[in-house]
Amino acid sequence: MIAADGLWQWSVVDWITPVGLGGPADWDCINGRLSPDPQKLPIIKKVITDRVYGRDELQEVVRAQYPVPGSYYGIFYWWDKWYDEYGGRVESPYGDSQDAFNIGYNQVFSKYSNPPTYDKLRNPIEMAVELISNNNGQFNLQFRMSSSTALDAPPSKPQNLKVTIDALGKSVLSWEANNEPDIITGGKYKIYRAETCSPGETPLFELVTSINAYVSGQPVTTYTDGAARNGVCKLHYKISAFDNTNKESVPSDTVCRVGHLKKESGKGSTPIANYQLYNNYPNPFNPTTTIYYDVKDHGFVNLTIFDILGREVLNLVNEDKEEGQYSIDFDASNLPSGVYIYTLRVNDFTASKKMTVLK
Repeated sequence: MIAADGLWQWSVVDWITPVGLGGPADWDCINGRLSPDPQKLPIIKKVITDRVYGRDELQEVVRAQYPVPGSYYGIFYWWDKWYDEYGGRVESPYGDSQDAFNIGYNQVFSKYSNPPTYDKLRNPIEMAVELISNNNGQFNLQFRMSSSTALDAPPSKPQNLKVTIDALGKSVLSWEANNEPDIITGGKYKIYRAETCSPGETPLFELVTSINAYVSGQPVTTYTDGAARNGVCKLHYKISAFDNTNKESVPSDTVCRVGHLKKESGKGSTPIANYQLYNNYPNPFNPTTTIYYDVKDHGFVNLTIFDILGREVLNLVNEDKEEGQYSIDFDASNLPSGVYIYTLRVNDFTASKKMTVLK
């Protein structure tokens, strides 16, 4: 059995003493030489896809070398429970909700997909299986049994999407290239983004842009979101592959970061519920930071920086603003290290927060 979340190279990044489990009696670390079992569980993460020699979640993460000094140090064990890199506990090596092919998660099984249609000698098999529909557990599958007809299936799911933040607070996306011939020639990636600012809010994804998948025969595997900034909300991203016959893959796994969208105008798509002054980011900082605030109703906005003695240092904003979400950068290059106060005044609302310049 091969899991639908693919074949990967893995890394054990840390170990954890579980909370809410009674101890070694609640899991099984198999090694015939020692008993009882160790007290910690591994935390594992995916590193890169490896369609040829990689291992799926069921094969890999249950085996790890115990790092804690003592009787078990340096011994390999097989675990039947572990933690993923996001803190979720995997309860069983028999699978989780992402191990099965399903509508919207992973629908194409081919030599280009992850996992791929390889034989036991790890040679690619020229075929594709596409999951067309799932009607209350009755699956409709389409089999394409040659190299030419295999390409009639949609592109495979893009793999290993990651998001990092550059020095300006922009989101930098990276992923691994799809290598289908109809992606290499004329294919594209679609970039989707959502912003959430409330606990439990469902991300509503919108198409940001489409980019060429290959340029002059070289894969394009990065995209920088120039509208993203550091902030207090969350920005969610996913991508899909779009081939030269207009077939689109299922989306990649979703990644997110703490951040905010720069608004070209104050008006946002969602009404602002309250006036709000947020914590600046980063804090402490040297030499620049960004201050975020919400304006509930049209009014005259004043945003001013003071030193710790209450003396005015700089007036950042002093003008009428419409309802909306706003941000402004503050450069403290000419100021000494210390604590400063920033104060927002708009209509009858006033709020102040502290920030620290650390040089």
